[in-house]
Amino acid sequence: MVDEMIDKVSELQNVAQFIADSLEKMIMEGKLLPGSRLIQTEIAEQFGVSRLPVRDALKILEKREITLTIPRKGVIVRQVTVQEVKDLYELRLLLEGYAISVSLERIKAEDIDKAEKIIARQESIDQEEGFLELLDIDEQFHRILWSKCGNREIDRSLETLWNRLKLLRSCVRDLSNWKGVSVEGHRKIVAELKKKNFIETKKVLETAIIRARDEIIESLEKK
Repeated sequence: MVDEMIDKVSELQNVAQFIADSLEKMIMEGKLLPGSRLIQTEIAEQFGVSRLPVRDALKILEKREITLTIPRKGVIVRQVTVQEVKDLYELRLLLEGYAISVSLERIKAEDIDKAEKIIARQESIDQEEGFLELLDIDEQFHRILWSKCGNREIDRSLETLWNRLKLLRSCVRDLSNWKGVSVEGHRKIVAELKKKNFIETKKVLETAIIRARDEIIESLEKK
């Protein structure tokens, strides 16, 4: 009996995870726009499940800060504002900047090799067709830079922050040559890192973060 209950709970968790991941993909692809309501009964019907795993899936998305609950309205996809972009990128500069400043001197040759392989993969992906993969690869590259920080709380905070940043980027996916600019910035970072020029590495990173913020703001203001 206990084993059956454990299996049932595990099954529900797996279904909820699948639904959460599927909904997140739809959001990032622009199929569910910011402000869209996520109604449990409709999602349950769409996936052919009961409302229970859907409820848990929505909790997962809210924990990732991709959605939020509004009184008398329910769960909605987070809306993107210019002020939110400014706030999140200011936080990114503080958190990621600190984590990287601590981490850089601890990065090894194999980490740099991984970063270069990520850049090569990034360069080979079509910006439009592989947009979601590019978002993930961008995060993977930056994760290497802060991976030696040694602070789990900062790492968890950055993971949540990057969920929000990817949502911002998905709202302005039509930015021209976003991939090319990102690749160029990543190559500059690695070049300075190879020379163990850690101060300049951080400067290049911060310049890239500020440029990304300004691009997103400019694109939002045109809409």
